[in-house]
Amino acid sequence: MKILLIDANPKTSDYSHSKWAADHYVDALKEKDHYVEVWPLYQMKIPMIDEEVMSAFGKSMKGMELTEEEFEKMNLRNLILDKFVKFDHYVIVSPLWNFGVPPQLKALIDVIAVAGKTFKYTENGPVGLLEGTFVHIQASGGVYKDMMEMEFGNRYVSHIFKFLGLEEKLALLIEGTNMGDFSRNDYQSTLDDWVTKSVREVM
Repeated sequence: MKILLIDANPKTSDYSHSKWAADHYVDALKEKDHYVEVWPLYQMKIPMIDEEVMSAFGKSMKGMELTEEEFEKMNLRNLILDKFVKFDHYVIVSPLWNFGVPPQLKALIDVIAVAGKTFKYTENGPVGLLEGTFVHIQASGGVYKDMMEMEFGNRYVSHIFKFLGLEEKLALLIEGTNMGDFSRNDYQSTLDDWVTKSVREVM
C-alpha cells in the first residue's frame, strides 16, 4: 500500500505532539511493509491561489497563453496534484491553530481540490473521484470536545477529504496539550491503542 503522510507542522516531533503521534503510526505501518512517503509542507513550495493563479485559471478556460510566471505556478500545482492522487492512504498531521488548519495545509487542499481531477459535478451534486482512505492526527492546546462549534480543524479536514471521495478512518485528536497536565508518558497507552486499531483498519 502506498501511503502519503502530509506533515503540516513546522516543528519537529520533539515539540509537536501530532508529529510525535504520527511517528508511532508510521513506524507501525512500515512494520507491515507499507510504503510511506512524507510531504513536509513547510519545506515544500506550494503555489497559493494568488492573482497569477487566478489569472491562469481564467486564461486556461479561454485557451489563452499564460505568462511565464503563470505557467510555472500552474505546472507546479499540476505536478503536486498528479503525485497526490497516486496514493492509497493519506495521513494528515496538523496542529489546531486559531480554531483552524495551518496555511500550508489549506494551500495544499486548494491544489488538490480540482473539478474534473479529484471531484466532479453531476446533476445530483458533486461526487468525489479519489479512492482510498485517510486519517487525521491533530493536536490542540485546548479541549474542544464540548464546544465543537469552535473547532474548524478536524471538521474541515474530514469534510474536504470525504468530499474528494476518500473514506475516513478513526481520527486521533490530542487535546489539552497546553493546559499544564498533558504528559506523553500518560498518553502513550491511548496512542498505542489508536495505532493498533488504525493499522488494522487500513490493512
